[in-house]
Amino acid sequence: MNKLERKAELKARKNKGQVSTKEVRLTWLTSGADYEHKVAMARKELERGDIRIDFLFSPKPGVRAPPRFEMAEHMGKVADAFRDVSNEWKEKGFIGRGMARLFLQSTVRAPKALPTKVELEKQARRALEKREKSLRHSRTDADDEDDDRIP
Repeated sequence: MNKLERKAELKARKNKGQVSTKEVRLTWLTSGADYEHKVAMARKELERGDIRIDFLFSPKPGVRAPPRFEMAEHMGKVADAFRDVSNEWKEKGFIGRGMARLFLQSTVRAPKALPTKVELEKQARRALEKREKSLRHSRTDADDEDDDRIP
């Protein structure tokens, strides 16, 4: 059980402070159900905590990109939609022709809970039962081999 406790503490320490990054791609004309779905998924990730989401805005093929002030306004609206669970960790920027990036980071810190004493006891019991079972099987296999040998 002590071994399991140490292992859980090491895992919690290792994962502490790690921030993962995901990318969400949108076009300047994304709207309706597609837009709502992508925003909902991004919100769920940001609320979970310890994540950065990079929004990549690009024009649809064959469609002219909007002027820069409209792009900035659109990115501002998206950033405002997540203002309660995130902040901009890097300045938004324009990339090439009609493309832009918005960088948001979750302000929520994901809890790194250690397993309870009861959970550790259950894990230790399962590990012990598994070990005993494998020992029993190895003993019975050895006994069977002895029976196969006829002098």
